[in-house]
Amino acid sequence: MAAGLPPPRLAATPPAAIAPAPRTARAIHRFLTHHGVNLLAFLQVLSLFIKIALFIFLFMWVRWTVPRFRYDQLMKLGWKTMIPLALLNMLVTGFVILLKQNHWHF
Repeated sequence: MAAGLPPPRLAATPPAAIAPAPRTARAIHRFLTHHGVNLLAFLQVLSLFIKIALFIFLFMWVRWTVPRFRYDQLMKLGWKTMIPLALLNMLVTGFVILLKQNHWHF
């Protein structure tokens, strides 16, 4: 070695923060981006359309299965069932708010 020159440096191993991806991760990435086609994006779009089709089927199935109400049945349901339930809901909610403001003491 020549005088005054530092010793040659060996190739350093990369630190853990920028270590290369393991083989499995590289294999998965290669599988999902085969020939420039992003398979992951394709699977996401496919799952979206499957969900849309299932919800449309569910809505149609319920609509075709449940019988229609007559006008008088809807009015009876609204006046004799829903309005008393709404009033009861308001009373219970007001009572709970009142108790909460008084730190749950009677």
